[in-house]
Amino acid sequence: MNASVLIKTIKPKVLYLVWEDADRRRYKVGSFTETCFQYLHKEESFIKAQEKGFKGFFSFPLTEEEISYPNPVPVFMRRLPPKNRQNYAEYLTAFGLDAENPPESDFTLLGYTGAHLLDDPYHVLNTFEGIKTGFSFISKVSAAQQCFFSHNDEKSLNLASNPYPTLILKPDPENPKDPNAIQIFIQLSECLVPFGYVHKELTLSIKTWQNEGRRLEARLFRVNGQPNHRHAYASIHVTEPR
Repeated sequence: MNASVLIKTIKPKVLYLVWEDADRRRYKVGSFTETCFQYLHKEESFIKAQEKGFKGFFSFPLTEEEISYPNPVPVFMRRLPPKNRQNYAEYLTAFGLDAENPPESDFTLLGYTGAHLLDDPYHVLNTFEGIKTGFSFISKVSAAQQCFFSHNDEKSLNLASNPYPTLILKPDPENPKDPNAIQIFIQLSECLVPFGYVHKELTLSIKTWQNEGRRLEARLFRVNGQPNHRHAYASIHVTEPR
C-alpha cells in the first residue's frame, strides 16, 4: 500500500462552509448537499460570525429570510484548479487522493480538498457525519509550530527513513482553552512527543467515533511551510463501528 494515498475515501452526506475572521477564528456559516446550500441562521457559530463582520458568501446573497440556493457544487468547484491543468495530479496527491483513480464525485472532491484559496477567508469542511463505514482523510495539525517545531529540530522526525511516523490522539480535558481539546503526539523512537492538536472543527466528530468503538489510526502525512512557520498534516483512518 502506498502510504501517501488514502486508504478509503467516502462520499460525504453534507459539507459546511466555514468563514475565518480577522483574528483567524473559524465559524460554520452554511451547509450544503449536492442539491442545495443554506445559511445556518439559527446556529450559534453563524450568529457569532455576523457579530465579527460576516456579510455572506458572495455567490449566495445573505438575506433575513432563510433561503435555499440550488445546485451549489459548481459554485464551489470553481475554487478548485481545472482538471486539465498540467499539475492537477500533484494537487490531488497533496490531499492524499489517488491521481490515477480520483473520486468520481465533485462533491467528494470538495470534501477532501477543502476548496480553500490563498488569502481567502473561506473553506469547505467535511465532518463525515452519518458515515457508518470505514474511511480516511487528511487533516491539518493545529498548533504544530508552537507545540513541536519551535522546540525540536525537524531532523528529529527522521522522515527520510520513516516518512509517515505514527501519531497518537489523546483527550486533553485539562486544557485551559478548551476542555474538549484532543492533543496529538508523535511517536519518535520510544517516546511520545507533543506535536499539536486536532482542529476544533473535528473534535466532536472524533469523540463520536471513539464512543462508537471505532479505532483511529493516524500518521504524519506531510510537512511544509517556511522554516519558522511549519505546517503539518495528518492522515487519519477511521475503522467501522464495532
